[in-house]
Amino acid sequence: MNIGFHAGIGGGLVKAPLEITKAGCTTFQIFSKSPQQWAASILTPENISLFREAVKKHKLYPVVVHTSYLINLASLNKELYEKSITAFSDEIIRAENIGADYITTHIGSCGECDKKAALERVFNGVSKALPLSRTLNIGILFENSSKINSPGGEFKDLAFLAGKCGKRFGITLDTCHAFAAGYDFRNKKLLENCLKEVEEIAGREKIKVVHLNDSKGDLGTGLDRHEHLGKGKFGKEGLNNIINSPSLRNLAFILETPKEPEGSDAVNVAYARKLQA
Repeated sequence: MNIGFHAGIGGGLVKAPLEITKAGCTTFQIFSKSPQQWAASILTPENISLFREAVKKHKLYPVVVHTSYLINLASLNKELYEKSITAFSDEIIRAENIGADYITTHIGSCGECDKKAALERVFNGVSKALPLSRTLNIGILFENSSKINSPGGEFKDLAFLAGKCGKRFGITLDTCHAFAAGYDFRNKKLLENCLKEVEEIAGREKIKVVHLNDSKGDLGTGLDRHEHLGKGKFGKEGLNNIINSPSLRNLAFILETPKEPEGSDAVNVAYARKLQA
């Protein structure tokens, strides 16, 4: 099972792959900058080199960078929209410079706006960001929202974007977000029907990463509150279906579960591994 978790980079980028390796994991996710600020510190050549060497030495794959929470490519506010395009471009550059395999981003929100128009706005924003980034290799993933009426709340939204944007683009499936948006993947048939819909719209193998999280909120509440595996409303049945789905089981499973109490990452990883058939 290719499993890991979101690791911190306090004290230097290289801390993340070393923490992941120590935990016996094989994949991980990081922020390359503060997720709550527009400003970003410079990634020094030394830090980048140490990070890349550690990833290569320990054969960690894929390495995923999560973008800032401030980015909103669906925004109707012109200033925020343009700022988001620039920030998204910068994040792509940073992620490719450190050798990450994927960058995953939330689409954003636009209140009560028309969803189709919002998705077109996201596509146009991405189309502007890519030439600015001048990158060639890193895969770009859209993550599902916890609110069904927001852009990206339905998997057909993500499939539309991933298919329209091209080969470099795919999907990150977040289990807590999906459950909060009303997808009851505790039902195995509903899960497989959803995955089939994504395939029909965007093509095969567009889902690249799974954020494996339980949910503090109940089905369809729109509450984005992650919980330790097996202790939330999504529960053992839903997690089991995701982990053992023929369409998903060979993907990277990355935990974004709570960090407290100390040692929780190891407990959650062990729980996931026990569910694997």
